Amino acid sequence: MLVEDGEEALSQCRAIDFDVVITDLQMPKVHGFELITALRDLNRPPPIIAVSGTGHHQLEIAEALGARFTLSKPLHPEAVLAAVAQSLRVKR
Repeated sequence: MLVEDGEEALSQCRAIDFDVVITDLQMPKVHGFELITALRDLNRPPPIIAVSGTGHHQLEIAEALGARFTLSKPLHPEAVLAAVAQSLRVKR
């Protein structure tokens, strides 16, 4: 599922039990850090893959907040697929 902003992402994640969430950190309405924190508090939090093009410091913060994996932009399809596969293995 693709959403327009962090607010919609949070709403959908509260309504649907996702297997994995891939989120950008720089989003309108709800920042990625806020989304990660909110998802961490769900009954069954999904593994989170955080994406940023603003540098490694932002990704380190995302990991500290609960992101399982982090990816820097520009994204490489192989890296995204590997992170999703690892997230699904960890969830099981």
